[in-house]
Amino acid sequence: MKSISYHLLKNFLFKSTEFSAKSICITCLFVFVSYVVTAQENSKIIEFSQLSPENTSKQNQASNIDAKKVKSLIVDLHPSVYLENGEINFYSQKPTTAFLDLKAMASPIKRDAKFESVEFVSIRIDQRNAISGIDLSKLEVFPNLKYIFFACSTDCNESQIKNKLTGLNNDYIIVYKSENQS
Repeated sequence: MKSISYHLLKNFLFKSTEFSAKSICITCLFVFVSYVVTAQENSKIIEFSQLSPENTSKQNQASNIDAKKVKSLIVDLHPSVYLENGEINFYSQKPTTAFLDLKAMASPIKRDAKFESVEFVSIRIDQRNAISGIDLSKLEVFPNLKYIFFACSTDCNESQIKNKLTGLNNDYIIVYKSENQS
């Protein structure tokens, strides 16, 4: 009798622990996936032409996008840092914009105190398939980053960008522009 009750108790505890561990793992996975999906849903992806005031100002206002500011960050000169060809070049002690090439995105970016003021990152996409390999979590070295701009030398669209980016953990405003070169 002792042997039977011992085995029953052992099996009950083991199976309930196994069940609890599975439940905890499933719950954690659900929370993680919900967090990642929420971050991706909260990030706004828009085409550059949508920033013009006459085009969709109501849409920009509804999504809390300061179209003039974003357009200025893309078009006008601002204090900058360039991360290209494996080198970092600062053109101000407090840069607000950063320009990266795909080589910079492929390797780890070392944190620098001067990155604190960067709120805009521009990434040039020169290759058609390159957009599938961009891990945006590497941009966390810019703690005040709000805007990401993709300058595509080939055709790119919202669905390509939305579906191909990885590491999207923050609520960024992502702007893209196709700059077809003939």
